[in-house]
Amino acid sequence: MTKRLTSKSRREFIARTNEHLKSMRVGLVHELASEFQPVNSGTGGGSLDTAELASKELEQNMSVILSKRDRDRIIEIDHALKRMAEANYGVCEACGFEITTERLKVMPFTRHCRDCKQDQEREAKTHYRGDDSEHERSKGAGPSAAEDEVNPQSK
Repeated sequence: MTKRLTSKSRREFIARTNEHLKSMRVGLVHELASEFQPVNSGTGGGSLDTAELASKELEQNMSVILSKRDRDRIIEIDHALKRMAEANYGVCEACGFEITTERLKVMPFTRHCRDCKQDQEREAKTHYRGDDSEHERSKGAGPSAAEDEVNPQSK
């Protein structure tokens, strides 16, 4: 069973989380900035041959791909900090109920309670399976009455 915090304890938790999120953000920004610092080529003359240039370009492209996750996390942190400033942090954006402190400790930038997040994931899986059934129907099999009831958009 989930222990419910008093409003004072919840405010204190949110204040600590605010500082934690700001610290996470600074660390991520610093990490991203360091990835894009020019690296010394290691050659005495300062000129790179074609293979070295290709290697540097590949390395830079990989950094961009890998840093997308960090950039996305910074955006989520910014949204969480904004919700804190607007005094609606910790409230599920889908149902409006309070997100448990335990969930916020694990995922301090989450926007949804556990139940709503599970519903979203279930919906995504159902939609994905719906795409598979559409693909099968396009091979020549007509839709069944049961599928039409479950997926009225297919009509």
